[in-house]
Amino acid sequence: MLYASLLAYLVPVHYSFVTTDIALVLLSDKSLPPIFIRFLIAVFYGFFGATQSVYAVHFIYRYLVVNKHHLIESFDSWKIVIWLLVPVIVGASWVLTELFLCGPDKQIIELSREEILKSFGKPIEHFEFLGGTMYDVMKDGTITSHYKFLGAAVFMSVTVNASFAIIIFCAIKCYSYIDEIIETSSTTSSKTRAIQKQLFYALVCTILIPVLVLDIPVTSLLILNLANTGIGAKSAYLSFIMTFYPVIDPLPNFLIIEPYRKAVLGTFIRKTNVVQSVPMSMLPSKI
Repeated sequence: MLYASLLAYLVPVHYSFVTTDIALVLLSDKSLPPIFIRFLIAVFYGFFGATQSVYAVHFIYRYLVVNKHHLIESFDSWKIVIWLLVPVIVGASWVLTELFLCGPDKQIIELSREEILKSFGKPIEHFEFLGGTMYDVMKDGTITSHYKFLGAAVFMSVTVNASFAIIIFCAIKCYSYIDEIIETSSTTSSKTRAIQKQLFYALVCTILIPVLVLDIPVTSLLILNLANTGIGAKSAYLSFIMTFYPVIDPLPNFLIIEPYRKAVLGTFIRKTNVVQSVPMSMLPSKI
């Protein structure tokens, strides 16, 4: 909810050119001071990082439950605070990384000035942004690295990939174990088996959505910058794709899990029947 609210308010545009990647927010329609907008951009990305760890902890929990691991007891004691702190720590780390390693300086402002004016028709002073340049290629072919932004990019890539690796490992283990239990158990009804599989498939799809609309676009921009092939104004298409996340995130549960699907369809069917069953006498005689 907070992530979606920040997305709607900030409307950030990810812009990538050559070896530079920045997230721009137009200030003309914002009542808050620029420094606070910069902080909100960092918080926005903090939620992005925290989301990755939330899914990782979720899959670890499912893995421990399915395998009846002794660590599952940590979720039923005060130790659950440790698990809950993981997304908070990761999110806060992203916020601090953005503020201290990706803050705008004179060099990045001058480097981006011409590109921003050409693509958006507005001077860079009309925007607040976070980001940076990975390296500069000099005329003589020498490369000057910008270690602050490179460090930020490495940190963000590591946290995203680590979460994704945990999710994949736990998902495969859970699926194998659940499938084995369902196939070997003689007391499990076919309906229970179907629901178990639907719940798992819905969870997998819920993970795939942020991977497809958040992780891949952001990672693609960083890889293109590293290869000195930023895509310029076309970066806006990736920003547009990312805006779909809050909308489509809950859809797998409603479309895959049968009881939810029937409830949603039943609601629409009942509304349709109510409209169709209105007596003719209640309709206006003159239109």
